[in-house]
Amino acid sequence: MNDTDAGIFNRDIFLSEARDTSLILALAVTVPVLIHLVPAHMSVPWGERLLPMYYAPFAGIMLMRPRTGFIAGLLAPAVNALITGNPDTAHIIKLTLELICFTGICSLSAARHKAFRWSAPLSALVTKLLFAAVFGGAVITSLPGILVLGVLNYILTLPGHDGNKTEDRL
Repeated sequence: MNDTDAGIFNRDIFLSEARDTSLILALAVTVPVLIHLVPAHMSVPWGERLLPMYYAPFAGIMLMRPRTGFIAGLLAPAVNALITGNPDTAHIIKLTLELICFTGICSLSAARHKAFRWSAPLSALVTKLLFAAVFGGAVITSLPGILVLGVLNYILTLPGHDGNKTEDRL
């Protein structure tokens, strides 16, 4: 038995995870670009309202592995900034920390009870409340995005959308 058979490094699993993460990261870049094509309403960008950066990492957690969503959330703000110039430098770190917090809470929830239909909206609400307390800002602005996350969460927890088996996801 060689090292790859022993599970120290499995090339197929690595390539599968790299593919999944790349797909989710591409989605994490594309969705915010599309949302930001709509002009701001009352000087508040639609990204602040709809939280499009949260969708793809959450989908990665639910459909693939928590690690996939976490890595996508970690990289998405920087990749978005390199490709589109948004978010600006001042917001990259804050948004990255928000996505780390959000994906961490969602991952814990998915590991304990994958079919929990309130995982994404509750995780987003906790994240937004925490960051509003630390950095200031209004949580109410992001309520439409939390609602969208609730709809996405409901869809992804319907029967038949089970992603990978729990033992494969951890």
